[in-house]
Amino acid sequence: MHRYFFSFACLVMLHACGGDPGSPEEQIGAYVTAAELAAEARDVGGISDLIADEYSDRRGYDRQAVSNLFRVYFIQHQSLHLLTRIEDLSFPASDVADLTVMVGVIGRESNDVSAMDDSQWGFTTEIHRFRVQLLRQDGEWLATGAEYLRGD
Repeated sequence: MHRYFFSFACLVMLHACGGDPGSPEEQIGAYVTAAELAAEARDVGGISDLIADEYSDRRGYDRQAVSNLFRVYFIQHQSLHLLTRIEDLSFPASDVADLTVMVGVIGRESNDVSAMDDSQWGFTTEIHRFRVQLLRQDGEWLATGAEYLRGD
């Protein structure tokens, strides 16, 4: 369950940052990049800034609950490297976007690295797919919902 929220956090942090970043597609690309950078920096505040106050998902989580799950994930994973790829993007309305993104996660568990021998690197790898609903508010894209997609 924590994997779901970490990957989602990475997506959320990639929002457009002020100015005129270009087309809506370019803005969403910037959103994804921002989320990736915030997650790699383990910046819970940066992730929270990408989530709308009105966020809700099928699991009943709100903005605060998602932020708290990221806090726990960042404590458990001391280093993270992400690879993201937008698989699908549509705009049902001018200020609404539906995004499907794949997130590859390479991380290090928060265990005692000094106790490992040469065969135990302590890294984890994960691949996740998410569908994220975005709403443009005051020129910035914010996540209003997300869903973990099972399977490839």
